[in-house]
Amino acid sequence: MRFWVVVNNFRTTGAGASALLLATGLKELGCPVTMVMEGDGSLARAASARGIEAIWPLWRMPLLVREGDVVVAHRSLDHLLSLLTLGMDVTRVRIWSSSIPPKASFKPFCPFTHLVVLPFHHKVSPSGCRMVAIPGGVETTPFLTAAPTRKWQGHSIGMVARLKEGRGHRMMVKASGLIPVEHTLVLAGDGELAGPLRERAGSMGILHRLKMIRERVEDYPGLLASFDLLVYLSPGSDATCRTVMEAMAAGVPVLTVDEAGLPELVGRGGIAVAKGPEEIARISGRLLVNPALCARMGLWGRERAKGLSVKNRARRLLDALKWIRSDSKGSDTLSVLQLISRKGCDSGGGLQALQLARGLWSRGIRVVFGARGNGSCRRRSEEAGVPFASLPMRGEWDLGSVFSLVRILKGHKITLLHVHKGLAHSLGLVAGWLVPDSPGVVANRGVSFELEPWNLWRYRLPSTGAVVAVSHAVREVVVKAGVSPEKVKVVAGSVDLQRFSPGKGAEMRGELGIPQDAFLTGFVAAMRPWKNHVRFAGLMAPFMKENPAVHCLFAGGEKPKVLRAMKRVAEEHGVLQRFHFLGYREDIDRVIAACDLTVNLSTGGEGMPGVVRESLACQVPVLATPVAGNPELVLHGHTGVLLPLSGQGLPDHLQILKTSPRVRLLIGKKGRLFM
Repeated sequence: MRFWVVVNNFRTTGAGASALLLATGLKELGCPVTMVMEGDGSLARAASARGIEAIWPLWRMPLLVREGDVVVAHRSLDHLLSLLTLGMDVTRVRIWSSSIPPKASFKPFCPFTHLVVLPFHHKVSPSGCRMVAIPGGVETTPFLTAAPTRKWQGHSIGMVARLKEGRGHRMMVKASGLIPVEHTLVLAGDGELAGPLRERAGSMGILHRLKMIRERVEDYPGLLASFDLLVYLSPGSDATCRTVMEAMAAGVPVLTVDEAGLPELVGRGGIAVAKGPEEIARISGRLLVNPALCARMGLWGRERAKGLSVKNRARRLLDALKWIRSDSKGSDTLSVLQLISRKGCDSGGGLQALQLARGLWSRGIRVVFGARGNGSCRRRSEEAGVPFASLPMRGEWDLGSVFSLVRILKGHKITLLHVHKGLAHSLGLVAGWLVPDSPGVVANRGVSFELEPWNLWRYRLPSTGAVVAVSHAVREVVVKAGVSPEKVKVVAGSVDLQRFSPGKGAEMRGELGIPQDAFLTGFVAAMRPWKNHVRFAGLMAPFMKENPAVHCLFAGGEKPKVLRAMKRVAEEHGVLQRFHFLGYREDIDRVIAACDLTVNLSTGGEGMPGVVRESLACQVPVLATPVAGNPELVLHGHTGVLLPLSGQGLPDHLQILKTSPRVRLLIGKKGRLFM
């Protein structure tokens, strides 16, 4: 098949550069590729220099495309031109370069577009659009071998972006004035802001720190390699973030804003911070005086960048296209049914199963999400654009559900059945036996309770090909029960780093009437016996009586008996007004972000608690008992504090963290980075 890489541009900038890199990667994989562009220019010359055929103008493309070809459109006009191939066996791909995912207005184009390629994993997309997240590629070779070509006065911080509004230059100049370490701020790029930036630096008395490079740089990799730190503050203007990937390939640590998919992109090769000159200055100053940490981040960044090469990007696109084409022809490829015997997907195992289905779908795996009835699972699945199947699942011997499941397995040609919860496991095994080509069965185990004889048999059957444990502690329980160790794999629970992020708490405190300067402790859990709500209330109430500025919130499904016992404890100590009972909340990300820390006092049953993962992602320290997967997340003294099972010592640790905001911030940063 021939690829037609179409871009409404004639320069090697922006979308033009992205299109050229994709075409380069496809050519390296041996694919016939032609670039179609707006007109003659630097983009055509660069394509010819790489041995890639280049033609123009754009309207020629629909006349040249043949059956079996693939049209890759980069801009809206390119996409509209690709629709002129309707009725032909042509695969149409849309490259989405914005950090904002497609909105509902894009939905009418979904039936005519086979695949939309996003730069990041987005939470929301128009239903019916098949999407895959593939970060923009980078030509790694010249950067991996780059040597510094310039020397700067003191340490150096580089920004490579056109000098125009919205790129963060003004903020960076202000941050430079707040950094106590002597350094040179290098702004590489041309634009209308050069004069105003010099004036601002002069008014701040830091003009001697500012160095501008406005001319074309011959050895660009060498320039990047000469920086001690690269700062990138504008994901909205260039969602491909090529400069970030090039800097990581050159071994330069990156400081970015915590927006879009930048934390996911840089991994351990950089740090994502909230926008603001004070925060940028504080983190930059710490990195500049810690060369050992910068060197480690540089090595991590290099490894990350190797996986983001133009060749790897093109390979991922080919893999996604194989899925699209095999699906359209009805051939037998990997097709997964995520099945959970629940109605709701708002917390715990249900949410994890849905996130897994959504993640598989976004990566090009055919997936169906099955759940009980028409509860929130159906709504959330449809919002994510993942096909949904409803089953009653009334009990272990519900033959109606078994036969419905058989129809789903056959109709969707399911090759892998991933079951969550015991009832789904039993029904899945029976239905699998009734299908001629039985799908492989994978059972999820998300709790650390001992396996009893009446449910152990499901895991030991040969037809259960693998067991996924959400933590190493859960794996030990399953293996101890007699399941073969080779059969049990650990796949840790996930967290959505875009949804669960710091900076959302102030507004929530205002809604709850909690003072902004209060010390707020969160206890987020459904009221179940092993969660120990009453014990926590008994430990907190005396502490709150001695510390009037301390408040405590409780979020999660409530039970009247437990709620009455907790309120009784609070009333005895006169702190009931500072106990905030929120009940079940869908905006749990905002609730957690409002807390100064959260507490998990479970004495059993946990797998890898969602609230612990989500708290760390929100940069909130966690105090937890050492049960199940908690010690795998709460690294004592680094991402939180491990308490004894009794919870003793909780008030002492609360007092230390209450009076040490800088320690809380450091622990929170480590938790976010760890997640």
